[in-house]
Amino acid sequence: QILTIIKDLVERGDSDTIRDNVDVLTSPLLVIWRSFANQNLLRSSVLGILALLVEAMGPSDPSSYDIVYPLISYSIDIHHPEFVYLADDGISLWKTVMCQTPVYTESLHKLFQAMPALLKNDPMRIKVLSSISEAYILVGGSTFLVTFGSVLTDMLQYIFTQLQTKAHASALRIIELAISHSPREGCSILKNTIQQLLPVVVSELIPVLN
Repeated sequence: QILTIIKDLVERGDSDTIRDNVDVLTSPLLVIWRSFANQNLLRSSVLGILALLVEAMGPSDPSSYDIVYPLISYSIDIHHPEFVYLADDGISLWKTVMCQTPVYTESLHKLFQAMPALLKNDPMRIKVLSSISEAYILVGGSTFLVTFGSVLTDMLQYIFTQLQTKAHASALRIIELAISHSPREGCSILKNTIQQLLPVVVSELIPVLN
């Protein structure tokens, strides 16, 4: 019942009101998260309401998001037994934060370490994970690319060599954004990857052009 009340308040409140009362709204959510460690449905609901709250706040003071980072980190960790129950809601919350944050923070930076394992764990998540990766390029820019360039290239190679053709458009979008948004770092980091993957892309285009 508490979750329903908080959800209603978030859905009906305006951005300013929610920002002013974010501590009041999130405190019971954190209590529920900590108190019901074995209740995955409740924890999933907490993640879902937090996603609504972050979206309702809109771009805010980065400290407003501090409460969600540990929860995202826990729910997207494939080594936790609860991962199978919490992953989708955790990823959705992660994406919402990336879409709303006005600045790139160290906490966001560290979260990307989980990305390769998430992709390989379930390639069906390629669309949402690619969307998050694109947000990292846009928000994190050269800081993100310099640190996670090798991780990004490994992901791109995995997408092109292990996943079906329909997933390749997501990889091409990531390459395009990296080069257009951070030309120096993007070209330097992805040069070898582009050279390696070009024959694959060309072979896919030939039947279309014919």
